[in-house]
Amino acid sequence: MMDTDTIKGIYGKAGVIRRGHRAQKGVFQGILNEKVKSNGIVLLGEISGRHPTVSHLLMEHPDYRKSCWKIIHSEQNSNKSYTRIKEGTKIYIHESDLGLFWDHDTENASEKTVIEPDSFSEKFMQAVKRNVGMEYDQVNCYELIIQGLRQLGYRYGGYGGLKETLMNMALERGESINTYLTGEGLIEVSGSGQYVKKMNNFSDYEKDTDEIFNEILPHIQPGQILSFSTPSQGHTGIISGKEGMWTYVNSGILDHDLRSSALKKGVGEESLTLEILNWVRLAARKNEPLVLTLGHLDEKKLEKYKIVPWEA
Repeated sequence: MMDTDTIKGIYGKAGVIRRGHRAQKGVFQGILNEKVKSNGIVLLGEISGRHPTVSHLLMEHPDYRKSCWKIIHSEQNSNKSYTRIKEGTKIYIHESDLGLFWDHDTENASEKTVIEPDSFSEKFMQAVKRNVGMEYDQVNCYELIIQGLRQLGYRYGGYGGLKETLMNMALERGESINTYLTGEGLIEVSGSGQYVKKMNNFSDYEKDTDEIFNEILPHIQPGQILSFSTPSQGHTGIISGKEGMWTYVNSGILDHDLRSSALKKGVGEESLTLEILNWVRLAARKNEPLVLTLGHLDEKKLEKYKIVPWEA
């Protein structure tokens, strides 16, 4: 989850939330007419452009919309390959234990469509994940990203280091010297593929989370940096995956650590959707806009900082 004592909030003009997941008239009735089979299995619907994820189908179902995320992250469902479901797949749920399932032949056939990380992003992700289990006092959220770069042999501090570039950029723009010592700053000077999602209005936390997740979903790749920012605080970490679920490797308060570790504050791997939900709640309660910045580090842009690992 988030820990906010080192990152300055960076945000632009507040965006207006886009609403687009309301069911068309008759959709619910059509589901209800065919939903229950004799063995207690409910057909939730079919993955499509309008319903690109399982959460979309759950959110539009009158019996399951309020418990959507509890169902998805329950013990029996949390390890399922949600990122590999092909369009046209029918999604079902057991009425008794709320277990989700679908046509696994279709799922297996769609594995070839999964976006794989490039070799550098894979190396970076693995370097960051080697720090899982460290205490927060040893490495905070921003330092975790820097630790990954150092372990790959890139100079951060000192003359000619990446930190110097970030600080000089701030001075040139007349801003505080530490302004760009953030995930957003790293993406700007040494990354590419930046995608920014801004939200200003919040109504239903789970629906807002669903909207954010499904809007950024086409842009997500393992090894990317994802930063959350409000005017008062921020947080950063990297995108990863575990047992078919998108995850978030970060250093902070660990509300949903997938390792079931006793560590409560430090480096862990959590559900990406639940981390987004945490930030939606935080921004809404403080009545602040929320900005998500997603991008990956570019090996070519980092080349000038490359050194032998022990000098990092």
